[in-house]
Amino acid sequence: MFENAIKVNEFNPSRSGIFFNAAYIIRRTISEALRTNAAFLKGKVLDYGCGSRPYEHFFTEATQYIGGDIESGGHPADRKKADIYFEEMKVPLPDGELDGVLASEVLEHLFDLPGCLHEFHRLLKPGGRVLVTCPFVWPLHEQPYDFARYTSYALKSEFEKAGFRLVKQERLGTPIEVLGQMYLADLLPEFSLVRKIPVLRTFVPMLVLGGISGFCRLGARFSDLKRERKLYLTNLVLAEKI
Repeated sequence: MFENAIKVNEFNPSRSGIFFNAAYIIRRTISEALRTNAAFLKGKVLDYGCGSRPYEHFFTEATQYIGGDIESGGHPADRKKADIYFEEMKVPLPDGELDGVLASEVLEHLFDLPGCLHEFHRLLKPGGRVLVTCPFVWPLHEQPYDFARYTSYALKSEFEKAGFRLVKQERLGTPIEVLGQMYLADLLPEFSLVRKIPVLRTFVPMLVLGGISGFCRLGARFSDLKRERKLYLTNLVLAEKI
C-alpha cells in the first residue's frame, strides 16, 4: 500500500500525498509553480531531461511536446519516455527549431551550465522561452550525476550571458519548508526499520510524513512573503531569447 501510494503521488502529489511522499513539500511546490507558468510555453516545446514526462499535461498551449533525455544518467532507462536521446547536451534538432524549452530539476546534473544555456539559445526561435526549475537546497541525489547548486544570482548572470532576458525569477519554498523537507529526506531510510512490523509499517510513516509536511505547509502560509527569502528550496526561471 505505502509503496503504491508513493508512486501515484511521486511528482504531482495530491493533497492525500502528504501522507505518502517524503518529498511532498518540494514536489508540490514544483508542481504548483509549473502549473502556474506552463501557459508561457507555446508551440513546439522540448522537455529537456524529460524522465517520465510527469508535467506534460500542464502544457496545454504546446502544439507539439517532445521528450528529450540522455541515455545514461541517474534514472533507470525503463522509466524514461523520451522521443529523442542525446549526449554531451547536444540535442539533435536544427537551430531555431523550438518555441519553448522546459528543464525541471535538470541543470544540477549538468557539469557545464553555460554550455547548456547556449544550447537552449541555439534551439529556440527569437522570442522563444525557457522555463527552468533547479534546486538551491537539496541532498545529494542521482549520484554520481549531481554536480551543482545555484543561487538565484548565478542563474540570472548565466542566462543573461547566454543571450536571454529574464521574464520571471522566483525563489520557491520558505525556510520552514526547507527545514522540514530536509529532515524528511534524511529520515525516509529509517522507515525500513518499522516496515518489518506489520502493524507499524504503514501507519508510522503516514503519521510522520503527514504531520511534518502538514505543519511546514501550514507554517509557510503564515510566512512574511514580502521578506526576501535567503533560505529556500528551489529556483524558478522564465527567460526569453533575445
